[in-house]
Amino acid sequence: MDKKRNIPEESARRALQTAFVAKNNQQIPEQILKTIVNFLTNKTDNIQLRIACANILSKEIEQNCNCFKILRLHIVSLQVVALESRNNKNEDLLNKFVFQILEKFVQEKDLSQRFFVDYSVKLKERAISLEENLTAQDFLKQLSPSDKDIQTEKDSLKKYHLLNTLNNSLVNCQYIDTTIFNQFDSNEWEKEILCSELLTETFKLNSQNNEGINEFELEKFRKNINLLKINQNKNVLKILIDKQNIYQFDLEFINDILLMLSELDESRIIKALNILEKKDDSLFLELQKLWLTKRLEHFNIKFNEKNLKILNSYLIFKCEIINQILSKIKENTKIEELIEFFVILENCGLTQNTCENFLVNEIVHKTSIKNWKLKLNDRLVGIILTNKYPIYNNYLKNTNNYKLAISKNVVFTKNAYNQANTTYSYNANDIVQISSEWMKNFINSFRITQAIDQQVDTSLHDILTNILNDCKKDQTSTIIPLNIADNHWITLVIIHHENKNIVLYKDSLGKDNFVEKRKEVQKILAEKFENIIFKFHKSCDQLDCYNSGVFVLANMKIIVEQLRNNEKYFIKNFEMNNFIIEKEVMELRQETFPKMYALNVYQLYKRKKVVSHHSVELKLLQKLLEKNNDIVNHSIVIGKENKLEKNGLRLSIELPEDENLVKENYQYLYVIEASKGLRTKIIAVLDIKEIYSVEENVVKILDQKLTALSKIQQKKLDQSELTIKTSDSELERLLDELSVDSNDFSKDILRKHLNLIQEKKKDDSSSININVCELLNNLHKKLTTILTCDWSIESIRELILYPIYEYNLKKYDCNIKGNNLFDILRLCSSKNWTKEIHDLAIFQIYKGSYDKNLEQLITEIFELNKQQKISILQNQELITEYGNVENCYNNKSTICPEFDIIKKWTASEMNEWAKKVKPIENVSQY
Repeated sequence: MDKKRNIPEESARRALQTAFVAKNNQQIPEQILKTIVNFLTNKTDNIQLRIACANILSKEIEQNCNCFKILRLHIVSLQVVALESRNNKNEDLLNKFVFQILEKFVQEKDLSQRFFVDYSVKLKERAISLEENLTAQDFLKQLSPSDKDIQTEKDSLKKYHLLNTLNNSLVNCQYIDTTIFNQFDSNEWEKEILCSELLTETFKLNSQNNEGINEFELEKFRKNINLLKINQNKNVLKILIDKQNIYQFDLEFINDILLMLSELDESRIIKALNILEKKDDSLFLELQKLWLTKRLEHFNIKFNEKNLKILNSYLIFKCEIINQILSKIKENTKIEELIEFFVILENCGLTQNTCENFLVNEIVHKTSIKNWKLKLNDRLVGIILTNKYPIYNNYLKNTNNYKLAISKNVVFTKNAYNQANTTYSYNANDIVQISSEWMKNFINSFRITQAIDQQVDTSLHDILTNILNDCKKDQTSTIIPLNIADNHWITLVIIHHENKNIVLYKDSLGKDNFVEKRKEVQKILAEKFENIIFKFHKSCDQLDCYNSGVFVLANMKIIVEQLRNNEKYFIKNFEMNNFIIEKEVMELRQETFPKMYALNVYQLYKRKKVVSHHSVELKLLQKLLEKNNDIVNHSIVIGKENKLEKNGLRLSIELPEDENLVKENYQYLYVIEASKGLRTKIIAVLDIKEIYSVEENVVKILDQKLTALSKIQQKKLDQSELTIKTSDSELERLLDELSVDSNDFSKDILRKHLNLIQEKKKDDSSSININVCELLNNLHKKLTTILTCDWSIESIRELILYPIYEYNLKKYDCNIKGNNLFDILRLCSSKNWTKEIHDLAIFQIYKGSYDKNLEQLITEIFELNKQQKISILQNQELITEYGNVENCYNNKSTICPEFDIIKKWTASEMNEWAKKVKPIENVSQY
C-alpha cells in the first residue's frame, strides 16, 4: 500500500524537477505541463506537491501560451480546486496559487458569476473559522457591503481583484479587517485591504522587537500612499507585501520607499517598480539612485553616471533628510564638492543618528559646502572637548555657542527630553511617552487614551468616534489629551456621574481661545451622548504659545486627583477651579517631564532585565516536560531566537503588554509554542487550569497560574534591582533614543533621571569656572580653524589632545617661561603646540627640568661634581663624547640598518632595537 502511494509522488517530483530545469532555459515542455496539471487537480495527492505544482503554473501561465491552452482544458477542475474547503495553512496556500492562475481566465471572461459568489462563500467560511474577536453573525454583517458589491459588480476583473486581495490577506495574516468595508468607498477597498495586510506584518515585527506603533510613521504612511495614483499604489503595496515577507521592512523603511516613488515622474515609475520586484539586496540602493537622479535635476546639480553612483553610496540617510540637505545647497555647487563632504562625514567617527542630527539641525540655511565643513569641524572639536571636560558642555549650552544633537526622528526632530530649556511645543509622542509614567498610578481607575493628534485626512468627528463609543459602552471615566488646532492641546474628560454624562473641557488658554473648536467638540459629544452636561474652564493659565502640551499633562493629573478626592464637589465647581500656574509648569517642563520621558524609554530595558532573570526557569520547565513519555520524543528549544523544529516545541518568557513593573509583585508569562495536539498534552501534564491567551500555535500562561513551577520559580526582582547601575553601552543606546550626544555629562544626567546612581553632591570642582570655560572655548575655535586647514580629527587627538590627557597636565602649573597649559593654547602658534605641551609635561613631571643647551648642561654637571675628579669632565672630552652621540643620533644603527636614522625612530622601533641589543655582550658605544 505504501509503495503504491509513493509512485505518484515520485512521478510528481520528477515532473517538478524537469519543470525547474526547463524553466532556467526555456518554456516548460507541454507534456510536463499536462503532468503538473494532473497532479494539481488530483485531491488525493500530497498537499506539498500540489502547492509546488500550483506555484509553477501561476508563474508559467503569464508567459507560456501552451500553458494557458492546457489549463483551459482543465478550467472546471481548477474551479473545483479553488472551491475546496480549507482547514489549514497549506490548504490556504494551495488555494492562493490556484486562484491566481484563474486571473487569466477572468480576463478571457471564462468564469461565471456563480463561481465568484461560490468562492466568496468559501472564503467567508474560512475567515470565520479564523476569526477570534467577532461572532460569525457580526463578522458577516460587517462584510455584507462586499457581498453586495460582488453580486452587483459587472466588471469580472474588478470582482476577481477584490476577492484575490481578500484571499491573500487571509492567507498571509490569518484574518480579514472587516472595518474597511464600512469606513471606505468600494473603490478604496482593495487598496485598504493591501494596506491593512502590509501594516499587520509590520506591527508583528514591532511586537517581536518589543516596540510600540509609531503613530507619526503611520500618519506618514497614509500620506505617502495617497500621493501615488490608485493603480500605482495597489501594485506598490503588492510588491511591498512580498518583500516584507523576505526582508521584514519596518515602517520607516516602507515610508522611504513610498516617498521616493511619489516624487518620481511617470517615465521613471515603471523602472522603479521593476527595481522593487528584483530579488536583490541592493534594490533600495538602486531605487534611491533612480530617485536621486530626479532630485539632482530638480536642484540643478550636474552629474554623470560615475559621480552619481559615488554620491548615492554615501547618502545613507532617510529621504526626507536627503531632500533637506539638497535644499540647503547654494547655487552652482558641484557634485564633487558634495561627494568630498560626505566622504569626510562618513569617516569622522560620528554615529549615523548624530550625522542626521547635524545635517537637519545645524545646517539651517542655504550656504556653501565650505561652511558645512566649518560647522562639522566645530561639531567634532566640541565633542572631543566636552568628552574630556563635561563642565564645558554646560558652558556651551548656556551661552548658545554650541548645540548638541536634538533629534532622531525625521519629521519631529526634537523631543521633551532634549528640548527641556527651549520654546519647543510638545507633540503627541511626547505626551504619550510622559503620560505612561506620569499617569501610571491612575490607569486602573480611568481610561487614559493616547494623545489624539490632528490628521490631514481624518475629521475630528471621526477621530473621536471610536473613543466615544467605548466610553458610551462601559461608562468608564475617560481622559483625552486632544490637539484641537495648530499643535494646541486641551484636556477632555468624560465622566458618568449620577446618571448623567459630564464632559469637562480644560483649555489652558482660557474660555476665549479656539471657541469654534470647542463648540465643534461639544457638538460631536452631544451627538454621541444623551443627557449630557458640557462644562469648560474659564480662566487663562498659560501665558506663552508653546507650553499647552505641558499644561495638558499637568491638568490631567490634577483632574483625576480631584475626581478621586471629591468627585461631586469638583464637577460642580469645575468652571472656576484653580489649576496649575506658569511657574510650576516650567518646573515640570525642565525637571519632571524630561525624567518621565527618559523613564518610559528605559522601561524596555527593565522589561528585558525581568525576562532575562526568569528565563532560567525555562530549563526547569524543560526537564519537567521531558519526564513525560508523550513529550520526551519532541525536540524542545528555549528562547525566541532559537529555531522551532518540526513537531517540536519552544519555550520562552515575556511580559504582558500592560505590565508596567510598578508593583513589586509584577506578572510575567510562560510562552509555549507547539502544535495543537502537543499543546493539549503539555497543558494536561502541567495541570494548567487557566490560560492567559491562545493565538495560532502559541499559548501563554501567567506565572502564578503555572503551579507546577511555583516552588522553583525565581524570586521576583524588587524595584532597587530593576534600577541598578546601567552599563555605558546601554546608556549610549538610551541617549541615542533620546537624541542626545553620548558624553560623560549626558550619561550622568541620564543616570540621575533614571535613579541609576545617587546624585553627586556639588563641590567646587563641579561648578562652572567661567575663566576655564572661556579658555576651552578659545581652544575650541583654534582647533576648528586647524581642521579647516586640512588637518584630520585624528591628528588633533594624537598630536595635541592625547598628550594633554596622557600626561594629566595640571591646568595652572607653569613651564620655565611661566606659561601654563591654557597660556600655551591661547598665546602660542598652533604649529608649536605639540613641542610646547611636551616641554610643559617634562617640566611638571620632572620638577625643574627643561630643555638646556650643551653649555648649560656642562656648567651644571661640573658644578654638581667639582669636588670629584672625573676624567670625562676635564678639558673637551665631554663635548667630544656629546658630538659622537649626536652624530650617531643622525645616522642609521648598525644593529637595525633597515630602520630610518635613529632620531626618527618610533617607539616600536626602539623596542625592537632593545630586544636585539640585550643578548649582545660587547656592543660598540657608537
